[in-house]
Amino acid sequence: MLDLAPGALVNISQMPGLILADAAAHPYLVPAAAKALEKAISSGGINLTANSLYRTIAQQMLLFSNQKSCGVVAARPGASNHQSGASIDIEDPYWWQLFLEVQGWRKLGDWDRMHFDFPGSDIRALSVKAFQRLCAKNGIPLNVDGDLGERSLNALRQTEIEGFEIALTPRTLRLTSPLQTGNDISSLQQKLGIKADGTFGAVTNLAVKNWQHFQGLTADGSIGAVSRQKIGLA
Repeated sequence: MLDLAPGALVNISQMPGLILADAAAHPYLVPAAAKALEKAISSGGINLTANSLYRTIAQQMLLFSNQKSCGVVAARPGASNHQSGASIDIEDPYWWQLFLEVQGWRKLGDWDRMHFDFPGSDIRALSVKAFQRLCAKNGIPLNVDGDLGERSLNALRQTEIEGFEIALTPRTLRLTSPLQTGNDISSLQQKLGIKADGTFGAVTNLAVKNWQHFQGLTADGSIGAVSRQKIGLA
């Protein structure tokens, strides 16, 4: 999605006072929402625990498909507020309500008491367009219109859990939280001569750094454009 709109999301994992409840709480928001959240946390004077922030279209499909077994009510993919990049679910919502509302956040309602939205920016259509473009790259022709109609929804339902073989723009492979997974990481591990489990963990990070050192590259453990070309990843 970020090749469609660079800077559409910012990583807030290092935001002072923010605690992510678990690995499922992806630390991304649109810039305006991130700035408003940081100001609210600073005003509140204590740590804020976030249970959910940005949710990808694939994550929303998974939650939507399994909502009965998970005991939750989930919006249809493409319609969830969490896909907007401007929504959060938090602990202690009534403590934080005033601090958040002063900065422009709005509580959804007591029927979903943990949820707050930040009005303005909404990247839901962008995420749908990104998915549609990926489908086209991988031989599934769809209209790139940002509308998750029945054809696009069916394509989403049938997408393999590992994702697409061909990406629009190769991602930078590195150690993150949650850990990156995928076929591109398996290919990297094969190039490095280590176990190809498709997960970029501590072992892969060390192997990349060692390889970079012997290649005379900056040994930062990050496979960007230069390292990718040097090791021969497509």
